[in-house]
Amino acid sequence: MRFSVIPLIGLALFVGPALPGGAQARSAAAVSAGTKVASADDVAKAQSAGAVLVDARTSIQYSVAHIKGAINIPYREKDFSLGGMPADKATPIVIYCDGAECSKASMVAIRAGYTNVLWYRDGFPNWVSYDRPTE
Repeated sequence: MRFSVIPLIGLALFVGPALPGGAQARSAAAVSAGTKVASADDVAKAQSAGAVLVDARTSIQYSVAHIKGAINIPYREKDFSLGGMPADKATPIVIYCDGAECSKASMVAIRAGYTNVLWYRDGFPNWVSYDRPTE
């Protein structure tokens, strides 16, 4: 019985670490048609250059804490309203949430005609881990 368990453990150790990276690669590829994946440094630079930061988390999460200066446009799978987005679709925009789950919000913005969209894939927890400004 031990011999049958060892190959399964080996398979889990071999395949398991590859899964998260593969999922992130697929998510990044899904948004690469019109947006760029941004790091915390990219977000800070974009914000200082006038980009609009869009927090796609729930209004409750936003009210607890968010990146300083960000606006809240909650992303919901079937109902993502672009109300509150800049009228000028060339305005630089950074979209973030708590991680990779809001990549679709970036795609919705691209489909709506926004041409300068950054997706902060690592999101708010990453921002906080670098002790960046929040409110």
